Amino acid sequence: MKTFVRAFIMTVTYFLPLFLLSTVVSGETVTSYLLAGVLTVLAYLGLVWLYLTFWDKKPWSVMKLRVDHQAIKGFVLAASWTVIIVVASCVGAIFLGDVDKSAASWSVANLVKAFVSAFLIQGFPEELVFRGYIFQTLHLKPAHKMLASAALFAAIHLVHLTSGWGFGLLTTAMAFSFGLFAAILRDRYQTTWAAVAVHGGIHMTRKMFELAGYGFGNSHFMLAGAGFLLCSIYLLWRWYRPVADV
Repeated sequence: MKTFVRAFIMTVTYFLPLFLLSTVVSGETVTSYLLAGVLTVLAYLGLVWLYLTFWDKKPWSVMKLRVDHQAIKGFVLAASWTVIIVVASCVGAIFLGDVDKSAASWSVANLVKAFVSAFLIQGFPEELVFRGYIFQTLHLKPAHKMLASAALFAAIHLVHLTSGWGFGLLTTAMAFSFGLFAAILRDRYQTTWAAVAVHGGIHMTRKMFELAGYGFGNSHFMLAGAGFLLCSIYLLWRWYRPVADV
């Protein structure tokens, strides 16, 4: 029961660093983005360290953030699969005509801001919390931990209901599907970097399309969510299904 309490409280307090940082960092310049990215990473490293040290009483190694051959392998494979799924969903949305085309906005500054937003502000901090801390603190079977961490991750996206029920529910469903996919790869390769690759890869790939002048509607989220969910179901069956004794 204590592990569920820790996971729930971490989910609730997840918004605290974001709220505090939003009051001190703003602006659209590259410098502002870099500052926001660095402060966000440091804030969530500090938050997780406090929980891990004083509540879980575990070493930092349980976060699975060591950079080694296995971590690099997990990151590269996770990023590759993620790009394929997101690109396919974007192409599908274009085929369906659910896209707005505008002038491209390529520049070094926009590429830097896209990377900072995708990985430093969203990908790494969120995966540090959900596939890092929460995943390790839940004393459950692997598949159950994957589902639980994905469900808690989806729960924080319910805030998007303020933008409309349709968009909010679609965003929440998308968060659950790719959260589950990230959790599976995190467990399979025993590295949180695989989950970071999924999360950051989604945002970075979408931002590449945006810089190319493509703006997508809800069909992109539906296709991407379905893609991640189907891949998750397949991987759960392939890697975690019970094997009968011969």
